[in-house]
Amino acid sequence: MAGDKGTGKTALYRILQKRYPGLLDDVEVLAGFNPVGAPVFQRLVEGDPLSEGQYITIWKAYFLALVGNWVLALNEGALSHQMVELRALGVSQDASNMDLFNAVFPEQVDQGSRRPTTWNWMLARTRDGNGIVPPRNLIDLVKKAQEAQLRAEQRREGTEFHPEGSGGVIQSDAIKRAGGAQ
Repeated sequence: MAGDKGTGKTALYRILQKRYPGLLDDVEVLAGFNPVGAPVFQRLVEGDPLSEGQYITIWKAYFLALVGNWVLALNEGALSHQMVELRALGVSQDASNMDLFNAVFPEQVDQGSRRPTTWNWMLARTRDGNGIVPPRNLIDLVKKAQEAQLRAEQRREGTEFHPEGSGGVIQSDAIKRAGGAQ
């Protein structure tokens, strides 16, 4: 149900729920608003108008996100294979992006108190001449590091790998090879 903030959408829902208790039994009602702060689409009015196609795409993405969050809530506690692996590394389901990054990568590529963190090392290697870090370059670096790590593990086949004691799943040497530093 569309409508500006304060136009009575929630009140209508509550009236329907109260007067006709069985009416919405077969309907999944998903919260599609931000109960605190600015309305979800507030930033759209701050910029230039978009084309009809762009608005349609935004609405589709929004509804897909609502449904995706609903599905995740239904399956709460049922972890994917990747989440089970992250838990084995000591990463909780509520972990921040940086917690996840730190579980996968070592703290530093080059050891030393004056050396940058792995994140800053990667940003320095992917920054263009204008000082901008294109996401594609960072993704390529991570993929190359992953490939280098897999090659290194294949060479050591037969030895057991324990990421929790080695500073991450992807080791410093693999990151250096991916970044062009030897």
